[in-house]
This record gives sequence, structure tokens and C-alpha cells, in this order.
Amino acid sequence: MSKQKASFRSVPAAEITKRYRSVRALFWALRLTVLIAAIVVVIFAILGKVSPFNAFFSAVTATALNWLLSVIGKIKCSVFDSVLTTDCDPVKLEQVFTPLDTQPDTFNGVTFNMVRALFYQGRNDEALERLTKAKKPKENSLLYFQYYNMLAHCYDRAGDLEKLLAIQQKIQNSAAKLKPNARYAPSARQLLAILNVMVAQQQHEFTRCRDACREMYGEASYALSRINISLRLAKIEQQTGANHSAVTRCEYIIDDGGTTFYVNEAKALYTLCCGKEYVPEDERRSLPVSLEELEDLEDEWDEDEDEYEDDIQDEEE
Repeated sequence: MSKQKASFRSVPAAEITKRYRSVRALFWALRLTVLIAAIVVVIFAILGKVSPFNAFFSAVTATALNWLLSVIGKIKCSVFDSVLTTDCDPVKLEQVFTPLDTQPDTFNGVTFNMVRALFYQGRNDEALERLTKAKKPKENSLLYFQYYNMLAHCYDRAGDLEKLLAIQQKIQNSAAKLKPNARYAPSARQLLAILNVMVAQQQHEFTRCRDACREMYGEASYALSRINISLRLAKIEQQTGANHSAVTRCEYIIDDGGTTFYVNEAKALYTLCCGKEYVPEDERRSLPVSLEELEDLEDEWDEDEDEYEDDIQDEEE
């Protein structure tokens, strides 16, 4: 059974900000306490009240504990990412992290969330401006891959294939330097998979993009990832004539996409496929539909499926 992801739908943005600050302050206080304790032990060693061995052992223990607290603190803070990844609410995410955004020119965890909040609201130019103005993180870090992940998303949305290819080459070079079991190797592999999908779609390699998207969808852990992949698949299906499948995906995105820009894009794609605007499910139930309309719709969907299969066969040949 999959673990239920945390949700903050019913929690006001100000309360989430308060909780985030409390968690971060707690772990900074714990780390500072460990550091002070280590300094005290070193001073006692200098004064001859503690043996050099005990002082050395205490320093090593303090360093390890400090690192452990840092990791646990980051994990605890990452829970608040669910505002975006589970609830699909970049509007609230921006409200949560705006009061914490005190270093806009440094790409840190808060900046990362601010960029994501802007991007997923459809404010691509603002997100790209934040990224290009921020100091790039060092290569051997999680922030490095997060930075280029968002930069790739911005260029993908802007349709800039040249810059996408440049990022792809850069990440391939970075990944080549990492051992398979290195700490950030999974982040590198994941970003390369995302870049491969983006490049394939920009180059209109629909079969390759579709197959990669389906594989990624099966591995997706969060609602936001599934929404993202579903829109890519819906666009491919519409372009290859499988309107029925595209409509089904659009309905899912519109219903579950929250405040992301994916909802408006899905509505536009739905209208393109159906020739009419999307109607919410609860409203659709009250609309009268004749048997003749249902039969016509079923015939149209069957034709779409046949055309889609023919297109796929042609591509594969």
C-alpha cells in the first residue's frame, strides 16, 4: 500500500509559513547546541581537563551529529513541498514562501520554491528571470540539479530547443562524473529522463516521447508529476488523432490540476478536441443527452482510435 502524501489544502498559507519557520528554527538551534558543546570540549582539552582522545572523539561525534541534524531538518522542511506536489497549488506556495524570500539572488531552498510557484502559475518569464539572476549552485549538490530542472522547464515552455539541448549536454557531462551509487546520481538520472522527454516532444518525436512519458507516469510519486505527464500525453494524442484519449486526460487535469497553468491549457486542448468548452462533471450530470448523440460520439471515438493506431504504425515503420 502506498503511503499517503501530506496535504495542506485546509491549512492557511500563513500557518504553513509559521510551521516552516518553527521547524527550521528548531533544527538550527539543535545544530548550534551541538557546535557549542563541541567547542566547550575542545576548550577543556586545551586546559587539560579532557584527554586529547576524548576531545577528538567528541569533535567527530559532533560533526556527524551536525550533519545528521542538517539532513533531518531538510527532510522535515521538504514536507511543505506538498502544497505544490500533492495539492497542486502554486498560488498558495507563493504565499507561503514570499515572507521567507530574503535572499532572492541566492538559489537556495526558498528560492527554488518561489521559482516553482511562479512557473506553475504560468508566469514563465518571471521564473526564468529569477533563475538567471540567481547565483548558480555548486555542481556537486542537490540544488544544482533542482536549478537546471527548473531552467529546463522554463526553456521547454518557451519552446527554446537550443537551450534545452545545451542543458541536456551539461547534465550528461555532470552525470558522467558521478559514480552509479553517488549521492546525487539519482537526481542526475531523473533530470536526464525529463530532458529526454522535453527534447523528444520539441522535435516532434511522438512515439519516443509517448513511450517515455508512460514509463515516467508509472513511476510518478506525486500528483503534480502525473498532471505534467498527462498534459504531454494529451498533446501528443491530439496531434496524432487520438482525441478521445486526449479528452479523458484533459478532464483529469482540469479536475485535479488545482491552480496550476496546466488546467487552462487542458481546457483549451479539450475545446480543440471537442469543439466545445469543458463542463464540470456535476454539471454534466444534469444536462440532457439523447441516445442518438451518444451513438454518434461513440462512433467518433472509435474512428479516433483507429486513426491513432494507424499513425503509430506509420511512425514505427
